Amino acid sequence: MRNTLLLAIILLLFPISSQAQKYLEGRWEGALVQHGKEYILKMDIKRSFSKVEAEIYCITNDTTFTRTVAKGRLYSDRSVYLEDFKIVFPDDPKAGIHFKKKFQLLYDRDFNTLTLDGYWQELGNISKVDQKIGQVRLKRIIDKRRA
Repeated sequence: MRNTLLLAIILLLFPISSQAQKYLEGRWEGALVQHGKEYILKMDIKRSFSKVEAEIYCITNDTTFTRTVAKGRLYSDRSVYLEDFKIVFPDDPKAGIHFKKKFQLLYDRDFNTLTLDGYWQELGNISKVDQKIGQVRLKRIIDKRRA
């Protein structure tokens, strides 16, 4: 009886917690900041329970952009960790900010705005002196056709 009651409570709470970040999926747009310069950043996020995958576009100027695929996790404190595992474009990531990154973001939701704010850091460079780091500020783009 006691185990059944405990199981019933857990099952009742699960849908509530799993729906808490249901708006995390979709298009996010904003800025990636590096050394005071802002670059356009777009993320298309997909989520399956606590696993998160994102296709990331970082536009450095009118003719240059980076497209990466990142995987990570959504934590119960509403933080999101993403790590690039593949640079899709360009084929030769030598110039600009074409390098793998990791992101630590906090998902925040109020009445009118959904935001992901946090920091990014270059992957693979262990030198703290020249390691590339910066901030990320994103807002959720809501599809107006469904509104």
